Amino acid sequence: MLAWTAMDAETNELLDKRSQDPGPAGDFVIIDAHATPHLVRRLCRITVTLVDWASVLEIATIVIDSESSLKDAASFPDDLRVWLALLVGDSISCGYALSTEDGGQPIPHGYLDAFPSVAQKLLRYHDPSFNMRIQTIAYPGIALVSSMKEGTDEGMSAGMVDKFFHITPWDESLCPTLTEESPSVLIIALGTNDEALGVTTDRFSAVLRDFMRRLIRIFEASLVHIVVLEPFPDFTDHAADGSPPPSPLFTECIAMTLDEMRRSHQAILFHAFRITSGIEGKHTMDGLHPTVEGHEVYGLNFAKELSSMLSVPRALGTRSG
Repeated sequence: MLAWTAMDAETNELLDKRSQDPGPAGDFVIIDAHATPHLVRRLCRITVTLVDWASVLEIATIVIDSESSLKDAASFPDDLRVWLALLVGDSISCGYALSTEDGGQPIPHGYLDAFPSVAQKLLRYHDPSFNMRIQTIAYPGIALVSSMKEGTDEGMSAGMVDKFFHITPWDESLCPTLTEESPSVLIIALGTNDEALGVTTDRFSAVLRDFMRRLIRIFEASLVHIVVLEPFPDFTDHAADGSPPPSPLFTECIAMTLDEMRRSHQAILFHAFRITSGIEGKHTMDGLHPTVEGHEVYGLNFAKELSSMLSVPRALGTRSG
């Protein structure tokens, strides 16, 4: 499944968002004079996203009316404030959808409907000169901490503290290079699955500290901010009586861990974000995984936190496209 957006190249207004499954060696049309007349004769920035997890997109040919239909990215204004953010997360971060058989709902555009993408679009729309790109590495069901494999007496199930550095999901060889571009903002959105697995606060804090230090060694030359998102609330056991879920177990230990990191890495700014304001059980499919509307709420809260941290001048509203 492919999803794509078309944004006005000058204002960053979202003009179109669609998805399609072209199949192997298939074709798909992004701009058509009849189907998308509002995209004709205007300069657009097109983003194509492969929604399927752990798959590969290979583009063989791009067909256009004429060479003049394309504009070299180098010709765009070079005064944009560019922030490259790397977000490391789990199923919620990548827009994972439960099957309808399990009580889930479709996430029509996959990651493009997930809260990191929602936040990115909000930031760009409300300040066209502000350019934040959020790259996301996320695995459904992943915890931060590596743990014993369920039902066995030996062997470990790799947590993100290890899996992040593997070359592929199936090959545990260490990846020689993690990214061609180094992020200035690192965002860690893990802990929800660790809580469900019964990881202790001491263990979580120690592994979180180790994970951040390993990433700092790799990206130290570019890192300005490290953000840890507090774990997402689980309404599963509280939906029946309407009571709110308790505060995430790791909230306090995250704050204490970041205080330690501030003392040892004074050149980097550390932040804890809580992006759960306004979230209710109705915004989830199963008490935990957000619906499209839930991702909109998380995305707006996330955008507001990023806006404050990075001093985006315009106030953020509620439009995300």
